[in-house]
Amino acid sequence: MPRQVKEVLIDDRGKIRRKPAPKTKAGFRTVPLTPAAIEAVQVMLEKWDPVATESAIDDGMHPEELIFRGPLSGTTRKNKSGEKVLLDGVLTRPNFRRHWIPAIKDAGLARLIKDPETGRMEYWPRVHDLRHTFATRLKDAGVPEKDVQVITGHERGGKVTWLYQHAGPELVEEVRAALVRGRVLHAVW
Repeated sequence: MPRQVKEVLIDDRGKIRRKPAPKTKAGFRTVPLTPAAIEAVQVMLEKWDPVATESAIDDGMHPEELIFRGPLSGTTRKNKSGEKVLLDGVLTRPNFRRHWIPAIKDAGLARLIKDPETGRMEYWPRVHDLRHTFATRLKDAGVPEKDVQVITGHERGGKVTWLYQHAGPELVEEVRAALVRGRVLHAVW
């Protein structure tokens, strides 16, 4: 069953709210998924059976429309007043990180770094860093810049190169080879 991302949930100082998505027309795109990602979506579809309605963003949260939800979705707990409330199940940053950080630690990737903007110590890599890795690997595999642009949802291909095309370990040898087989330079006074 095809699904489209039509909005995003953002964490606005601890309050989850809905926001129209994507930012530009380029953001409306088809993203290829690996078999493992397709399986993860299928598991969530079977587990949560999201409804096909499309409520208005101003209507507030509608967790019944979400494919990915937090682990406590549909359970109740007491609020500060002591009354039982149904948990909406929105996958928040804290309950996602509860799984993300152990996963990157287990994979041997986790590093604590100081965020230059906030001064806080945070774990790296962040999920968004995988977007950079994905785009870089596509470019390294020879996927044309225009195609990487379409897949990543950018309006301009140059932005793909500027943001995501990072030098690989073979850079020094590539530059050396280009210098050796290039024209001989002569010093001119």
